[in-house]
Amino acid sequence: MDCLVSPWMPNGTLLAYLESRHNNLKDLERSRLLEDVSAGLRYLHSVPVMHGDLTGANILIDKGGNARLIDFGLSCFIRPLLSQSHLAITSVHPGAIRYAAPELVTSDDVCDLPMEKVDVYSFGCVMLQVRC
Repeated sequence: MDCLVSPWMPNGTLLAYLESRHNNLKDLERSRLLEDVSAGLRYLHSVPVMHGDLTGANILIDKGGNARLIDFGLSCFIRPLLSQSHLAITSVHPGAIRYAAPELVTSDDVCDLPMEKVDVYSFGCVMLQVRC
């Protein structure tokens, strides 16, 4: 049985972190969170791996207030993401559809999509969530 072990993230998900602070974060802290997520995506895409399911629920905040990407269940080396249609993606997490690039939802063959661009679109949704 394969498993992945990571440090405990006492601040929970990005969503919980924002809610627990009633969105009263300083601009510098918001920018730092987004920089952390951006650095994580930059690294993944350089490997080259795409995340495939970037949402506020798939970002954890550590005890130092740093953002960490999690849930690599849909990740892949930049090659076919899934052998099934977009229905497999929408069934993963009900809220994830709000972060999905339009072409991810409407495509019958997700294997032909520009993978990095799908993550960038989702990152834009995360940015709006953090900044608003």
